Amino acid sequence: AHKNDEDFEPDGTWFSMIALGRALYPMDSNHGELDRVTPNGRIRRVVDISARLGHAVPTALVSRHGRFSVGNLGLFGAPDGTAPNEHVWDITRRGHVTVRASGLEQVLGLAFRQGLLYALEMSTTPGGPTPGTGALVRLHDGRPVQTIASGLDFPTGVTVGPDGAFYVSDRGFGFGAGQGRILR
Repeated sequence: AHKNDEDFEPDGTWFSMIALGRALYPMDSNHGELDRVTPNGRIRRVVDISARLGHAVPTALVSRHGRFSVGNLGLFGAPDGTAPNEHVWDITRRGHVTVRASGLEQVLGLAFRQGLLYALEMSTTPGGPTPGTGALVRLHDGRPVQTIASGLDFPTGVTVGPDGAFYVSDRGFGFGAGQGRILR
């Protein structure tokens, strides 16, 4: 609904995807859409996020209790001193959007552990990515409340392993070949 001509890929930029039941839910960060794809190839848009939120660049996706939680990268280059414009939203399967948390920066990953939601911030510096400022934070009452890990270098994904520990892909970009790592 709100195409950003300076940042538009005609084929989309499919950044996150989860499986629920017998369907896949891929998210196009550039167009701001969440779709549902079934094994027989049927595709249905769940929600046009850009129609509700503008060019928010949704990047992170998880699901729990029939709702999606979506985090966003936001736009780089915000004037210094401005509040973070990244959020985590809850989206129903019918496309209703509500803010779940605010006060975040450049969210690239979300994970649930023991019923609590955690967000992975690629960089906590407003305006653009800065090495060594990534963080994993626990969310509560609509805001980040506890830093689990900080000093991360451009982390790009997070999951919870069968041992209950967080696993973060760090140095996801901006580093030479072979310098990426998985942190526990």
